[in-house]
Amino acid sequence: MVMHTKFHGAEYLDANEELIRVYNLPKLMSSANRKEFKNVDNQGNAQLYTIGMRLYGSDIQALAATAPNTYVTRRAVKAWHDARVKMFKRSGISMKSLGYGRSLRPYLDVNHENGTTVEIDTEAVYTGTSASGIAPAYTGDEWTYSRAAVTTPIESTAITSVYSLTDTYSFTLCDASVTETPTADDPDESSSSEDQDQFISVGMLKEWLGSFSKKIVGKASASTIDSDNALLQLVSQQGPEQGGGPRTR
Repeated sequence: MVMHTKFHGAEYLDANEELIRVYNLPKLMSSANRKEFKNVDNQGNAQLYTIGMRLYGSDIQALAATAPNTYVTRRAVKAWHDARVKMFKRSGISMKSLGYGRSLRPYLDVNHENGTTVEIDTEAVYTGTSASGIAPAYTGDEWTYSRAAVTTPIESTAITSVYSLTDTYSFTLCDASVTETPTADDPDESSSSEDQDQFISVGMLKEWLGSFSKKIVGKASASTIDSDNALLQLVSQQGPEQGGGPRTR
């Protein structure tokens, strides 16, 4: 089935001004058609949307960029989908019970995740000066981007402080993973030393490609997971400690 949806948007630009905006097509189409359109289907297949743009105005140029439609993208998305399903099942949560939260919803890139690049808001009304929205606006929308949680091991040394046992992060299709520091310069970042995750966001493509060189390594009767790879961490539910101290429940 092919569905066509037309959106009218407007931006106010001064002379020689450049604007960068994110258009989340599944989110926009879900709003306009009052039904769910997915970034990733329930089997972990990345969905492809075709977009056509028409510009109105004088001396206007536009450049459209998307995540690459390649084998690497498709396989990386499928691998992260499977790891996320495994995460929920280990917690005793069925995918069916998640409703709309069942499907994987990643950010496009790091600037999209941290808000540096503005996403077109289906509820915003263009005022002629600054609002970035579409016409007509659709109220009552909700779109939650997916997050993952990986359990960190408890130290066997003496317990002196209480630290978080779970690292949480968002997904970005493009760009490398972003690690957390005590300087909170991202909405999902904490400045507390007791709440330091390893990752703020994980680069889905780069972590998938990196996982091939950081597979399980056998050491005598034990096996270890390379602590630098977020995908292998989530699959194994192991993660390195952050925050400079032991943790306890």
